[in-house]
Order: sequence, then C-alpha cells, then structure tokens
Amino acid sequence: PRAAVCAADAFDSGATTPRQSNGRWPVIREEGPSQSASTAGHEFADLLRDAAPYIAMHRGSSMVIHIPGEAIEAPEDFNAIMDDLALLNLMGVELVVVVGVRAQIDARMQQLGVAQSFVGATRITDERTMRVVKEVAGFARSEVESAMARGLTRISWRSGVGGGLEE
Repeated sequence: PRAAVCAADAFDSGATTPRQSNGRWPVIREEGPSQSASTAGHEFADLLRDAAPYIAMHRGSSMVIHIPGEAIEAPEDFNAIMDDLALLNLMGVELVVVVGVRAQIDARMQQLGVAQSFVGATRITDERTMRVVKEVAGFARSEVESAMARGLTRISWRSGVGGGLEE
C-alpha cells in the first residue's frame, strides 16, 4: 500500500527549524511500496512532534516579510515563497507582506520613455512617476494576493488531501 510521509531529511542533527536543507518546508509526498504504512506513520508523527514547539511558539505572532521585486520575476521561487507564507498563515501566524518593486518601476519608466530624477539614491516622484508606481505596486499586490490564495490549495494537493492530486 502507498502511504503519505514527510521527507525524512526534514530534520538533521543540527536543525533548529523544521526546514529542509534547501530552505523549504518539508512536503508530504507519497512513497512507493518499499515504505510500510507503519514506518511512514512513525516518520510523519515524529515530524509533527519535532515541529510542534515551533508552531506553538509562533502561533498568534506577527511577522513582517519583505519579498524583493526580483522574486516576482522568478515564478518558481515566487511560488515557493508564497507556499511557505501560506503555510505560516495556516499555522496561525499573522503576516505583513512588503513587496519591493524598484526594479519593476525602473523597467516600466524606461519602457514608457519617462526620465527619472534622483537626489542621491532617492527617487524624485512627480505625478507621472506616481502613476507608474501605483500601477507597478498594484500589479505586485495582485500577484501576491492571488499566489497566497492558491498557496493553500497547492499545499493541500501535495499532502494528499483532495484525492492525491499532484501539482
């Protein structure tokens, strides 16, 4: 029989959080016949026991998360970040997400042929620039909100909830 188990490498001897070495939360996946249901159940239970103190410690806390604008341009990285944030939210963490959009503003201004003014590293924002800032920031916000909404669905699919669908 097939059984849902968490990645066995989710915790190593020096781990302080329930993340894999690649920085992602461990995902629940299906194992083949070589994995017995009993062993799989123990590994899953061990993972939950190890993660429980961290979940309890951060439940109800607020976190401010900054996402650089470049992350939006890399769909795989962006979706991985959104999956992690959706999981944090599912575990009771209140999130404040701040998305950087400087690179997108610069690109859009160049695309429109609008000259930019700076004093040192500070952008001088006139009325035309403010319209571009609002346009780019609005797009970034909609990307974050839609990815967060989809994130919980993707997490459920990978855990086998919903008939074992895979992303």
